[in-house]
Amino acid sequence: MITVSPAQPSDAQAIAGLLEELGQFYGTPAAESLDQRVVQIGQALFADPPAAYALLAREEPGAQAGAGALAGLAAYSFLWPAIGPTRSLYLKELYVPAAYRGRGVGKVLMQAVFEAAGRHGCSRVEWTTDVTNTDAQAFYDRLGLPRYPSKVFYRVENVHLAACLAARIPGSDLLKGRWHPAGQPRTVRPGRPLRVTSSPGGAMTDTRECEQCGASFAPRREHARFCSARCRVAWNRQHIGESPDGASALDWTIAAMRDTVDRLLRARGGDLPHAFAAISEAVWWVTLVDATLVRYHPDGYDAALAAHPEPERQVIEGTFGGLRFVRNWMGYHVDHADFIEPQRGEAGPGPLAAWSWRSLPEPMLAGLPARGQEWERARYLDYQARLAGQPIGDTFGRAAAFLHRAFADSLSYT
Repeated sequence: MITVSPAQPSDAQAIAGLLEELGQFYGTPAAESLDQRVVQIGQALFADPPAAYALLAREEPGAQAGAGALAGLAAYSFLWPAIGPTRSLYLKELYVPAAYRGRGVGKVLMQAVFEAAGRHGCSRVEWTTDVTNTDAQAFYDRLGLPRYPSKVFYRVENVHLAACLAARIPGSDLLKGRWHPAGQPRTVRPGRPLRVTSSPGGAMTDTRECEQCGASFAPRREHARFCSARCRVAWNRQHIGESPDGASALDWTIAAMRDTVDRLLRARGGDLPHAFAAISEAVWWVTLVDATLVRYHPDGYDAALAAHPEPERQVIEGTFGGLRFVRNWMGYHVDHADFIEPQRGEAGPGPLAAWSWRSLPEPMLAGLPARGQEWERARYLDYQARLAGQPIGDTFGRAAAFLHRAFADSLSYT
């Protein structure tokens, strides 16, 4: 007999085990230690108020919370509004370990979820499945639960959210404000505008005013804030006690980038949607780390660049420019399949690292302001020169190797 009860704090370690199995099912093994995961579970489920709720299926009849082997998990939270001012119950995960499948555990958990929705006055229960998870879809179909095909599902994961905060999102050239991760407007010193001027050749050149001395300068990189190393050092000394946006996240972003790129380089491209998602994730991590190092650790970044001969520096900088173009366009304005050329061998799909970047026509940029057009065209030219026709594995291997070097060099400046 299977019983269902709400999770209790004493269940945190067992829940961590289930979530680890779930991560392995999706190909995303846990990066944190067991102790860290137990703490995170406690913060999510047992804080006041909790961020989410969990129902646990147990094997023993009448088992007390915290006793007996876990046979399944249903994790959910509430969304508002649903129909009028009512709430919706959003079922984030329904997971049954392999040893308990086929014994009705999933059905019992779903019934408990519907009962929880009723107790809380919810007008809806909603959930999603991966498009490739046909077993889950067949399970819900057998229960007679309707699909809802008229909705389009969007997701910004922690990597993309961090990138949106610490780097830039597509179309952000149109945004004039600057924001920090706390979600509040960041104080910008008055008299430090961005403006566009005409160079003698007629091209539009982005000029900025140095955040330290106010002098106008033409930035060599899109995240530049100071006209000289002297101004950068002076500004850092004045703000030595402040914690700059994105800096505190550098350690975990480096680790996450390494893991993401390593998985990509080992993966095989049997499933296009998952392959495209893996490549997109690697693009976001690499450009996030690059932007964070350029913005907050420029001395280490410049030192890493200076260690390479000029031709190699051009390749490295062009690689990151091309990846920024991919970040801004792939999946938003241009389909993944237009960017990526899969490779197939005699034995089936080849490794993702052997797939290559396609050559692309120049994008239409008329909707951007002049400054945005210039930056985006430069990224496109970098993409064509350094990525198009090249193996994806070479791109990410080169980018990750340089960022690891820049990170190591930045430690000597902190």
